[in-house]
Parts: sequence; structure tokens; C-alpha cells
Amino acid sequence: MDSFEVSEQFKLIRMLSFVDRAHRARIEAEAARFGLHRSQHMMLMFLSRHVGENFSQKEIADRFEISPAAVATTLKKLENAGLVGRQTNAEDARFNQIDLTDKGREIVSKTKILFRQIDEEMFKDLTQEEMQNLSATLAKLVQALKKNTPSCCAGEEEGKSFRSRTHRLDSEES
Repeated sequence: MDSFEVSEQFKLIRMLSFVDRAHRARIEAEAARFGLHRSQHMMLMFLSRHVGENFSQKEIADRFEISPAAVATTLKKLENAGLVGRQTNAEDARFNQIDLTDKGREIVSKTKILFRQIDEEMFKDLTQEEMQNLSATLAKLVQALKKNTPSCCAGEEEGKSFRSRTHRLDSEES
């Protein structure tokens, strides 16, 4: 492999990284308009997709690849902001029934619309064919990484790992 090929690969990796950072910055700015940090918004989105389900803080921590203490802190902030309510499961105190409040559901609804607009803005100059080609190319890159580093994406297909996934992948599942 000559230096030109490496240089082109490096440019592409940097460009992918820039797109990710720029998109994340836009999303974080929108979440901040609602007084939320990105992790708090991700938790709200998760809860909106799992209405009526009981989770231990450890299970949530495993799914987000964060510590149970971080989950507790995030939930406490969401609870204090009036976005979620929590009740201990009567049958098993390790589990909490965590529900979005009306205010939490309203924020989820509004942010889904805003984030969809950001995504539409980002892709507005691409044709359908260009988007399909980009998707196919990115899928090939992911497969190459998975093949050579199986642990890099463990749990992705089962939805067990959210940290490395973007909010859009998660929110489109709802």
C-alpha cells in the first residue's frame, strides 16, 4: 500500500470523525435548549421505547456501557426536572418502574422532530442513490471492523449496547 492510499484513508477517517462530531454538536445544542445533557436525552429516548418495562440500574448501566452510579445520577436529574417518575417494584426492590411524565413525553416528541430536521438538513443535497451508496459503503466498513475486531460492536444487533450508537439509530426504532 503506497502513501497515497494511506493518506486517502486517513482523510476519509478524519471526515467521518468530523461528520460525527458536527452532528453530535448540533444534537447536543438542541438537547441543551431543553436543559438536557446528551446522556439525559439518551435516557429519555430509551425510556420512551421501553414503556412499562422494569429495569435494574445495573441493567440500564450495562445497556449504556456506563456505571450504575452514572445511571442513578442521570435518573435523579431527570426526576428532579420532572421528566420521569420512579417507583420501586413491590416484588423486587432491585427494579424500578421508571416512567416518563407528560413533560418528559413532550420533550421526547419535540426533540424527535428537531433531530429529524437536523438529519434532513444534513442529507438534503444527497440524492437517494448517493444515500444508498453511502449506506452500503459504511456497512462494508462496519463489517470489516467487526470481522477483525469482534468485540468492537458486541451487542449491537441485540440492542444491548447503546453508547456507540447514535441517537438517530435508537430513536428510529420507536
